[in-house]
Amino acid sequence: MTLDQLASVGEIVGAIGVVMSLAYLAIFFQCFRYFENMFYRHKKGYLDEEVWTGWKRLMLTYYSRPGFQTWWKHRRDVFSESFAIFLETEKLDREIATYHEISNLGSP
Repeated sequence: MTLDQLASVGEIVGAIGVVMSLAYLAIFFQCFRYFENMFYRHKKGYLDEEVWTGWKRLMLTYYSRPGFQTWWKHRRDVFSESFAIFLETEKLDREIATYHEISNLGSP
C-alpha cells in the first residue's frame, strides 16, 4: 500500500487498525490547529509574506488530499469560520509533490 492510498481515512482504518487510525486523526487535528495558528499570525501581520507563502502551500497541499477532505467534513465546525473559508476557497499557486512522489515509495 502506498502513502497516497493511506491518505484516505477509511483505508487507514483498514490497513493499520483502529488504534493507529485514532493516532492519525489526532495528528490531523494538531496539524490543522497549527495551520490555523499560522493563518491568524499571518492575518495579524506577524509572518513575513515569504514565510506565509510556504505555510499556505503546505496547508493547502494537505487539505487537498482525499483523507484530509474526509476528515475535514467531520471536524470543520471546531475551527474558526474564517480559517475554514480560507481552506475551502484558496487555491494552490503551483503543484506541490506528495510525500509519495518525492520519496519514490513503492518503486521496485
